[in-house]
Parts: sequence; C-alpha cells; structure tokens
Amino acid sequence: MYTSESTQDGSNTIETVLSAAEITFESLENPEAFGDPYQVAMNYVEEHKILQIFQDITEKLLVQKPDDPLQFILQEYIILMLITFAFEMASCITAATHQDSLTPGLFLKQMLERYQKSEPANNSDNVVTKTWDELMLQNHCCGVLGPSDWQEYTSAFRSTHSDADYPWPRMCCVLDAKGLPINLDGCKLGVSGYYNSNGCYDTISGPVNTHAWGVAWFGFAILCWTFCVLLGTMFYWSRIEY
Repeated sequence: MYTSESTQDGSNTIETVLSAAEITFESLENPEAFGDPYQVAMNYVEEHKILQIFQDITEKLLVQKPDDPLQFILQEYIILMLITFAFEMASCITAATHQDSLTPGLFLKQMLERYQKSEPANNSDNVVTKTWDELMLQNHCCGVLGPSDWQEYTSAFRSTHSDADYPWPRMCCVLDAKGLPINLDGCKLGVSGYYNSNGCYDTISGPVNTHAWGVAWFGFAILCWTFCVLLGTMFYWSRIEY
C-alpha cells in the first residue's frame, strides 16, 4: 500500500483540508493585513468612516446644545452600540440557521465540474485536480461520498474517460510503494481491498467544522461582552443627574 511521507505530520492533514476548501470557497487575499500596523489602522478608519462618525456626533452636540454633553454623547454611543449589537445578533442567527450548509453537495458539485477538466478555464481548475489527488492519496478515500460519485453523476472526468477503463480515478485504487495500483483489474471491478470505498467528505468537513465552531464561539463571546458593555453604559447613563 502506498503511503505518502506527508501523512506523518498531522499538520499536513489540516493543510490539505484548507487547500480543499478552495473547491467551495474563493481564495481571499488581503496583503494589507500583513502591512504596516499604522497604515492598516488608517485604512480601517477610512473604510468605515470612523472620523465621520465622530464628526456627526460633534455636529449634533453643537447644533442641539444639550444641557449635559456627556449624557448626550453616551446616548449617541448607546444608539450606535445597539445598532452594532443588532447586526451581530443577526449574524449569529444566520450562522446558526445555516450551520448545516457545509453539505456534501457543495463539494460534490465542484469536484464533478472541475476535477480533471479537459479544458481548464484557468489555473484554479488544475489546483482543484491536484488538491483532490493529494486528498484521496493521503486519506485513502475516493470522491466525496465514495467511488459511486463517478458512476451516478455526470462529470468532467467522465467526459474524457471511459467507464470501462476508468470507473473512477486511479487515486481511488489501493497503490503500492511506487504509486501504482496493486491490482488494476481488481480496482476497476470494485473488488474489496483493491480500491478505497469510503468517501472523503468526513476528512474535509471534520477539521473545517471544528475551526468554524471555534470562530462561532469566539463571535458569541464578543456578543456577550458587547451586551455587558451596553448594560454598563446604560446604567451609567441613567445615573447621570440632569
């Protein structure tokens, strides 16, 4: 049985899964995140119009001329925080209601459309093919749900490979030390022990869901902290004497 050296390090599995995420999600590139901290902060201020927000509050303060400027500023702050809290709550509700959106169908669609595409539209199609090959090789799996993916659905792979010679990709076969099928005929016929009958979905979704839930709980903690800050601010605001 062929075993890649990269499987000796657990981190390679995460790297492979993160690469596989490109099958469903577009790659995000944000070079500013690694630039000068001051410039990043200034870009954030400009993008979200922070100075304009403070300018609007100051203008309201000068126009309305409240008897207690501090109370007025706190009131404006509470309103802004309530709006932010509402958006955060809406995001949490959306995340909770779509927690099962990472379905096999998402990965299956991308795999069938882009794996070994005869005429790749761009280099990302080749990356998808390479990623799936590495994923199936390292984790001894085949397709998303199993080898039947290549039999039951129309795919770019099937359009260029006959069902008799290639019922599924060669990476679905059990390979020897040289990377060749130990029994090609047995693999083609689906004989147990000569091909990998399990799908790769569990390998992909497990680590991704783990990281997603970590981010979700962090967001929930921020939401709780915002709620406590709001309560404290409103309590302080109510204690200000007119």
